[in-house]
Amino acid sequence: MRRTLLLAAVALALAACKRAETSGTTIDAAPPPTVDVPGGNVPATPSGTAFAATEGDPREELTGRTYDVLLDGTFAYRATTAGVVVEDLSQPQTPQRLAVAELPGSVNRLALVGDVERPAATACPALPDGGTNPACGGGPPRRVLAAAAGPVGVVLYDIRDPAQPVELSRFDTPGAAMGLAATYPNLYVADGTNGVLVLDVRDPERPLALAGTDGLPPDFSAFANGPGPARPTPAVDQPAPVDADTPAPEPPASPYVRDVLLDGSRLFAASGPAGLIVYDVRDPLRVGGNLVLMPHAAIDTPGDARAVAVDGTTAYVADGPAGLQIIDLGLAEPAAGPAIVATWATRDVCRDVKIAVGRDRALFPPTAYLAVGDRGLEVLDISDSAAPQPRGRHEAQRPVNRITVGPNGLLLLSNDAAGLLVVDAADPAAIRVVFPHD
Repeated sequence: MRRTLLLAAVALALAACKRAETSGTTIDAAPPPTVDVPGGNVPATPSGTAFAATEGDPREELTGRTYDVLLDGTFAYRATTAGVVVEDLSQPQTPQRLAVAELPGSVNRLALVGDVERPAATACPALPDGGTNPACGGGPPRRVLAAAAGPVGVVLYDIRDPAQPVELSRFDTPGAAMGLAATYPNLYVADGTNGVLVLDVRDPERPLALAGTDGLPPDFSAFANGPGPARPTPAVDQPAPVDADTPAPEPPASPYVRDVLLDGSRLFAASGPAGLIVYDVRDPLRVGGNLVLMPHAAIDTPGDARAVAVDGTTAYVADGPAGLQIIDLGLAEPAAGPAIVATWATRDVCRDVKIAVGRDRALFPPTAYLAVGDRGLEVLDISDSAAPQPRGRHEAQRPVNRITVGPNGLLLLSNDAAGLLVVDAADPAAIRVVFPHD
């Protein structure tokens, strides 16, 4: 018995260490080095089934440690240390577990690709009357969920039946998959030291790599007289003057991409010590050739860029120990370039930011929700992005890693070891806990 308990404790400790290496949620430590390996497909394996909730079972504890929540209708998918946990949230006060899709490592982020049609059968006889044989169709479309699973890479599931998620494939990314943004047929991956990777998921059983940044700082040489940072490249025959007494500028920090967000044709990458990098996505449907990620701008934030949200011409960056950075993207005056217009000092490490904007901004002012680690949730009025105002806060039992905005003022908070925390923030000045109950 003693040997069994010892082995269980060791397994739990190893899992916790693995999470610490890949989650990107430490307070202000630099991201650990990762061993990059060639990317590629890994054959699909059967998904795990629900754990039996046994007292003292270390596996059950791992299903509680939550780093992200995705809401699809009334079903919640939690990214945990044990894999993806599926719960019925039709009654937010009493979530019901449906399944656990086990993985050998922690899941950092989730993204919904959506409904993907199955390929038609290649050899299928026609009906005697010459009509189309219904058996020739590929069947009902798959509903595809993507999981960023750190060094495991990207895992794709069919969640058409939420109670029985089916693993379709794994793609071993060169870095550590930290974040995702999906717009069919493409999946954009925040791949840690490897930068940004783009996958084609038309066939979710066989995803293909389309483009990537290879972890390199952005090269703005193509923008000598156009967009990009507000520092034009000197002409070749007019070199910039060099002062022998002036120390050489430090090389740009290497990106460690933790989060990606697609807004129209622009991809925003929260790149850790390299700040926020913005790319133009050229030809995403590959009509005229290959998809290309063209660097558009780079903003060196003072902290460690972990997440990004965008509202019109303004970007909001969860900048780790440096709080929230509010950035004017300079779209109205491209010559001026992007610039930080305000900083909100959070009470702890800023790990995530989400923006809620109503149709009538006068009646429903734009609101920013901040995950601030051990200090829980902070809510800001960002009607004037240059002068945010506090609207409310909520202290949680454990660190808040990520925020998901639900309907009717509900927020789903990824509450680390405490699991899922559901709060009603319709009135930010009086936030109410919906689940769990005291």
